Amino acid sequence: MAAEHAFGNEATLGDDELPAYAPMLQAFHRACAVSLVAIIDSLPLNEGMAVLDLGSGDGFYSALLAQRVGTSGKVIAADSSPAYLNLAQNALGATKFAERVSFEQVDIRQLPWPDDHFDLVWCAHSLYSLPEPQAAIAELTRVTKPGGWVAILENDTMHHHVFPWPPEIELAIRNSQLADIADEPIKLQKYELGRNLLGYFTDAGLSDCAMRSYTIDHQYPLSVDEQTFMHHYLVDLLQHVDSQLEPTMLSEVETLINPKNPDSMFNQPSFYSNHLELLALGRKPASMLE
Repeated sequence: MAAEHAFGNEATLGDDELPAYAPMLQAFHRACAVSLVAIIDSLPLNEGMAVLDLGSGDGFYSALLAQRVGTSGKVIAADSSPAYLNLAQNALGATKFAERVSFEQVDIRQLPWPDDHFDLVWCAHSLYSLPEPQAAIAELTRVTKPGGWVAILENDTMHHHVFPWPPEIELAIRNSQLADIADEPIKLQKYELGRNLLGYFTDAGLSDCAMRSYTIDHQYPLSVDEQTFMHHYLVDLLQHVDSQLEPTMLSEVETLINPKNPDSMFNQPSFYSNHLELLALGRKPASMLE
C-alpha cells in the first residue's frame, strides 16, 4: 500500500516558539516524502492497531501512521514541545485522519501510559537529542504490548550525508568534527547511536531485531525543499567546526552551501548527493523473561 502524503501545505505557528531546527525538519519531510512514506509502509502495521508516535514534531509521521491503522486504529502523537503539538494538531485537523490522532505532551523519560499498551511504538530522529538513549529505549519497550514492535528511525551522524565538494574540504570538516567530539564521551556516544541500535534493542530485551538502511538521493535540479533541508543541515554543521577552519576555506565552504550563490554546489548541473537513514525494528517477547 502506498500511503497518502497528507501534508501538502505547511501549517504556521510563531517561529520563536518552535525549535531552531523546525524549518530544516519540515523541508526534509517534504523533500524526502516518497522515501519516508516507503519506510512507514514497511512497518508491521495492520488496521485497528494502537500506535505511539513519540517525538511527533510537526505530525508528518502521525498522519502516515494513522492511514496505516485505518478507521478503527488509533495514533497518539506525543512530544515535549507544546508549540510542535499545536502545529501538528493544526496540520492534521484539515485531513481525514484527524479523528484517529490524539495529542499529548510527555516526558520521554517517564511516559504516562501503563505497561503493554501499544501495538507499535515509533520514534523518528529524536533519540539523538536525549541524554540517555538506552533508558529511553527501555521506556519505549515498557509501553509496548507483548508481541508488539518498537521501530526507531535514526541516522549515523558521522556517515549521514555525502556531498560533492572537494576532498580537502571534506577532510578538514571531518577532522574538525572529530576534534569537536573527541573530549566529550557523551557526545561521542550519540554520534554512534544509529549504527548500534540493534545492540540497544537487545539490551532492552527485544527480539527479532533487524536493521534496514534507506539511501535517499538528491540530484540537480533540486527542489526548494531539498535546498532548504541541506542548507540548514550544513549551516548547523559549519557552526560546530567553523572556528577550526582556515578563513579561506571557511569562505569557500560558505559559498558552496549558499543556494542563493550561483557558485553554490547546489546550483551546478553535476550536483548529486545522498544521505542514509537507518530503521531499527524489534519485537517485545510474549514474556520479557524469554
